Amino acid sequence: MCIINIDSVHIKEGATMDFEKFTEKCRSFMQAAQTLAMRSDHQSLEPEHMLKVMLQDDTGVVTKLL
Repeated sequence: MCIINIDSVHIKEGATMDFEKFTEKCRSFMQAAQTLAMRSDHQSLEPEHMLKVMLQDDTGVVTKLL
């Protein structure tokens, strides 16, 4: 289960995010980013947290895209 501070996720007002529709890899990134934010004593999940965990991914998929 991903724990996300929805207040920090920028989505259109009234829209909802269904994490069940995300791929397993995406959910894994979200979980890792949330853990990184919490360990850094940050109150919210920011794009920088996602970027860091995506760049550190062992498969290198994201790095190849950049």
